[in-house]
Amino acid sequence: MTGSYFFHYSSSPLLHYSNPPSQCLMLVALSNLGCAKNLVDAEAMLGRLAAADLRLTSDFSSAPVIIVNPCAFLDQARQETVDEILALAEYKRTGQCRLLLATGCFAERYGDKAKPDLPEVDAFVDLRRARRIEQVVLRLLGQKPRAACPTPRQARIGSPW
Repeated sequence: MTGSYFFHYSSSPLLHYSNPPSQCLMLVALSNLGCAKNLVDAEAMLGRLAAADLRLTSDFSSAPVIIVNPCAFLDQARQETVDEILALAEYKRTGQCRLLLATGCFAERYGDKAKPDLPEVDAFVDLRRARRIEQVVLRLLGQKPRAACPTPRQARIGSPW
């Protein structure tokens, strides 16, 4: 998508699956825009999603779940966020996307205000709820979250050993 801060999960050597991808339930794609903190938050979310057996992909057209993790501090960043959301919302029409989520400081600061202007977004996930993103995704898909979902440390984020 747009911007120099786009993050593909596959570029991360620190993300490890708890189970082989073939045993996963659903594909999830994540677009990360913004600062280094957003990158850390994205890595944590991806680790939790993978630990919950949700399969990660960088192919937005094949993902039933798309998460946008943007920044919202600068006017330019807010506009880039809106542009990215609208671009990814096209996959609801042309791809497999059933669920489009916005997280990060954009959702935290503007979630309630942005709902009328961005009806394409199914849910704005504030920073507190993003810490349990796998449970949010499963609930919105009508699936029961697993009882014992590992914490980010148990998902082995940040260290390969």
